[in-house]
Amino acid sequence: MGGTPTFFMGIKLEKVLEKVKKTAVPLIEESGADLVDLELKGGSTKVFRFYVDKAGGITIGECAAINKKISRALENLDSDVKGPYRIEVSSPGLDRPFTSMKDYLRNRGRTIEVTYYGVDESKQKVKGGLEEVNESGIRIVVKKSSIEIPFDKIIKAKQAIKW
Repeated sequence: MGGTPTFFMGIKLEKVLEKVKKTAVPLIEESGADLVDLELKGGSTKVFRFYVDKAGGITIGECAAINKKISRALENLDSDVKGPYRIEVSSPGLDRPFTSMKDYLRNRGRTIEVTYYGVDESKQKVKGGLEEVNESGIRIVVKKSSIEIPFDKIIKAKQAIKW
């Protein structure tokens, strides 16, 4: 995390992030969403940036409601998370690469782009509908054919942008 402070009000950054995450995750989940990522940006006013998503996508209104819940909850935490800070809640964006099994599961039924190592270990790129996700990999449909790609062969996967 470039530009991220080592300390926040005298407390180690990792401790603060863990405390904020522990407080926020149940609120995010009760809203039917998942925490995709949490960043802390430095400066005179710290910014806690929550990236949230859910199956079918998340709306601006849902992000705003989650923001209010987190803001209220953080106000009630002890002094470790006091001081000038701002909270931002948004979707992770279409161009964000998948980083967890939940990312794949949330995107079942959507069109995705996958860069992976083929049988001959050459880089391959494919765009198709994410049909299945299991513990070993994914299956996508491209022009009525299915392609199975093991997770250990995937270089990068993300939601495809439709124009």
